Amino acid sequence: MENEFPPQLFPHPGEPDPAPVLATTATAPVVPALPAPPVYRDRKTGLLIFGIAQIILGLLAAEMTAQTKSDPSQLFDTLTAELGMPFYERTDAPATPAQKTLLKALSPDKLAMTELAGDPVRAAFTAAPGNGQSFGGIKVVTDSGWFAARPSGTEDVYKIYAESFRSQGHLRQIQDDAQHAIDAAFKS
Repeated sequence: MENEFPPQLFPHPGEPDPAPVLATTATAPVVPALPAPPVYRDRKTGLLIFGIAQIILGLLAAEMTAQTKSDPSQLFDTLTAELGMPFYERTDAPATPAQKTLLKALSPDKLAMTELAGDPVRAAFTAAPGNGQSFGGIKVVTDSGWFAARPSGTEDVYKIYAESFRSQGHLRQIQDDAQHAIDAAFKS
């Protein structure tokens, strides 16, 4: 039986052809499972985007364009002209299971950070401001940047998410200060 699926469903060269739709005497045909949705890497951010997420992001971009008469890149340029270019990166640091448990329960008082990358700490919290739900880690904020750290659920590492509103060098200082503060909390 010939392949009945349109080729545009399988855009990647070398991908195996799906099994054909099987005939049946029931009213609905038996359809074999299709391959998992493709995974793409965003060229600008390096983030992985999984199947349906691309459709949702495309719809969001279309809605933004329709509402503002500007495409998302123009909106981003407007924001960065006003606020400056953000520098963001996620890094991993080794952590034992015991350290991951400590990080999950780490409080702002226990972390005791008053300064981050040369700037005074404005806030430190362990729950989302919008709904008060714990996010299983800690976030520290200054006027010029922030970091959040939380244990990995699958690896013996903790993840540090950091952003600077100044420069790449400032981002590195935020990451270094974050890792040193968390490592000191592990030792206390």
